[in-house]
Amino acid sequence: MTPSTGPTKPTPWQSLAAWLLVHDPQAFKAILARARAAGVNTGSPVAGMGSLGSWSSILDSIGSGISTAVSSVGSVASSALNDVSKYLSSSGGQNTMSALATGYLANNATAQQGAVLQLQQARAAAGYQPAAVGFTATGQPVYAGTTLTPQMAQEVQGGSMVPATTTTGQQGYVLNAAGLSSLMPSGSSSTMIMVGLGLVAAFLLLRKRSSK
Repeated sequence: MTPSTGPTKPTPWQSLAAWLLVHDPQAFKAILARARAAGVNTGSPVAGMGSLGSWSSILDSIGSGISTAVSSVGSVASSALNDVSKYLSSSGGQNTMSALATGYLANNATAQQGAVLQLQQARAAAGYQPAAVGFTATGQPVYAGTTLTPQMAQEVQGGSMVPATTTTGQQGYVLNAAGLSSLMPSGSSSTMIMVGLGLVAAFLLLRKRSSK
């Protein structure tokens, strides 16, 4: 009798697909459309994700149950999540997500959202799970993780990161540029360093626009 090895740990791309479904359903739908247009349509379960219920633990870890996540985009089959995760792991999928983030950054109302997309993409590319970041009803990024980075702890203590609640009901702190950049993977490549600089630039630009 073969001993049980326990549940399979989700790949960073599977977790990123679930994160998008929960926290940025519009981006999820856009990426799914591009995936299907590129011919990525599994039509059957992949990577052990046999049904929507198979994604339950991943969605729970992101901070939302299946019913909440699915209601945000309508009825979503497991193949949609599989297709998005598979597409994101390809160069075409990463280019699509980069383009979405760039579009967000160009819009004052979604600049912080774009910065978070860049962060999550960089983390997945480096083999990390998505950061525990959600959004308030007004689009502000909120860190809802159980542990603060040293930089975040300083920002919270100094009053630069204030308490807030995400649209999924998670409690955390509104992220500023320093806090968001501290979530970048350590030992970042030159590409990731440029993304980190982009995060700071996005927040500085948003602050400048808001002060006018």
